[in-house]
Amino acid sequence: MSRYDWSWYKIPERLVAAVLVLAPFYAFLSVWFSSFLGHYTLLRLVPESILLVLAIWAVVRLSRSSVLRTQTIGSILGKLVLAYLVIAVLMSLYGWWQDNASIKALFYGLLLITRPVIWFAVVWVFAIDSAWLKSHWQKLVAWPLLLVASFAIVQFLVLPSNFLSHFGYEAGATIVPAQTINQDTDTIRAQSTLRGPNPLGAYLAIGIGLVLVMAIPRIRKMILVIASLLALLVSFSRSAWLGMFAIAAVTAVLLLSKRQLKRTFIIGVVALLAFTGVMYSLRNNDGLQNLIYHSNENSTATETSNQAHADALSSSLDDIASEPLGRGPGTAGPASVYNLRDTSRNSESYFLNIGQELGWLGLGVFLAFLIQLGRVLYKGTSRLSRGILATLLGLGAINMLSYAWADPTLVYFWWGLAGLAVATIPAQKRRASHLQAWLWKMTAPLRKIYQRRKPSKKGLVQFIYFNLGGVVFFVAGYAVFVLLYGVLGWHWLIAKLIADLVGWSLNYLVQHYLAFRTSAAGQGHKAVLKKFIPFSLANVLIDYGIVGGLNWLGISPFIGLWVSSLFFTVWKWLWYKHWIFRSPAK
Repeated sequence: MSRYDWSWYKIPERLVAAVLVLAPFYAFLSVWFSSFLGHYTLLRLVPESILLVLAIWAVVRLSRSSVLRTQTIGSILGKLVLAYLVIAVLMSLYGWWQDNASIKALFYGLLLITRPVIWFAVVWVFAIDSAWLKSHWQKLVAWPLLLVASFAIVQFLVLPSNFLSHFGYEAGATIVPAQTINQDTDTIRAQSTLRGPNPLGAYLAIGIGLVLVMAIPRIRKMILVIASLLALLVSFSRSAWLGMFAIAAVTAVLLLSKRQLKRTFIIGVVALLAFTGVMYSLRNNDGLQNLIYHSNENSTATETSNQAHADALSSSLDDIASEPLGRGPGTAGPASVYNLRDTSRNSESYFLNIGQELGWLGLGVFLAFLIQLGRVLYKGTSRLSRGILATLLGLGAINMLSYAWADPTLVYFWWGLAGLAVATIPAQKRRASHLQAWLWKMTAPLRKIYQRRKPSKKGLVQFIYFNLGGVVFFVAGYAVFVLLYGVLGWHWLIAKLIADLVGWSLNYLVQHYLAFRTSAAGQGHKAVLKKFIPFSLANVLIDYGIVGGLNWLGISPFIGLWVSSLFFTVWKWLWYKHWIFRSPAK
């Protein structure tokens, strides 16, 4: 058996595997480490930092491989991903322009609605050429699932309710150490190492669906399924129970023969009738009311969770109907808690949250993306693609009644596996439709004009790479600035200095090795840096003058960064091309 290749080319593969394994423990580890290191907010951003690095790496890899671009961006699924991200960014600008959300709420809302598809696309890009990830996904899923389920059972049956408080859990500061049903202090819900009972239930439902399709010994499969079902039960997550039934039904359709499916259907109907009869006969039992309805006559809650769910769903539907354009990220859902411009809006549904923030168009594109994802998975023959297809429908049901895809654990776990599942499916050539053929024929005159006047391919590619460096500089620098200035409250000048150092370094690498690699290689790093460093330092005066001047005029430094970036797009292109990276021969 050959050893695993640990070359630098495999770094993204290793990072993806690490994120998949550690995702269920992310909430616990961030709270625990913050209990003796501090900086809880910074620790919570570790997965997003990895995502940022991998996203930039994925863009670079796509820029160097036309085959990879065809398999990903060239597909319908890839185009829907890009369309959704463009809509999210445009709605962010719209929300900022309309002053609908404060800066923190805006960026947090944008993160919540784009993180799933970005992580999916990143894993998809790296998993296409990763035979190791495709062959080891079962181990990456099974072992963490067993640990999480076992701890949930022990937590509910054995451990005291405040056990997690010894690891830094604290209500209002990090994560509540124990949650109850409908604020009833007598009925504790298991949450294991996740952020709460509902994320735990969703994670277990996904795990059970994947275990059912795994090619592992039957005894191991039974242990995993039984442990996960028990943990799912003590989470008291009704949305996860509903999703579990949907996952089991779809898995049965995908795996069983017609004869087995018919027998299973009859057994299921009989079991459902028996269950309904038992529920009806015990409808006045306090224990059953707690378990199923999350309420009882002895509850101390002023409003039941059922009433809160119904009110939130009704209100969000009214918002979507009356505001077809949406208000922009940060104006609804979990992010709206940080919105200083308006009151928070709770929809209790990830889909309705998108509708409130991105409007009808954004919600429509996201649903189209999910439908296309289901179609692609249905064409796959691997066990992973079948498992992800089944869990997609189950998670769809869960997200109708919760913010499951806003939870980092579920995002990095399920969407990462979804990207891996799509990567296992060979790309298929698509025949042009009649509409596409007609459009191609009608645009022939325009394409002829373009062929006569189009810029050279080399210059166009160079300009794209140059802008990629600018994007890397801006995104990385802006992220660091938001973290230091917006989150940690540092002085804007110190935050800007550190952000620039990070941005400069990354931008130089992109320009040297991608945009101007031929001319830069002829000069060498020493000759280029002699021009690049003084030029960058001179730009500091201009950049800080723009940001500081606008700040003196009462305009936020966040806006100043946008103005500065637009100016330097043109400014730097001219100097880079005609002086800094210019070939000595020219």
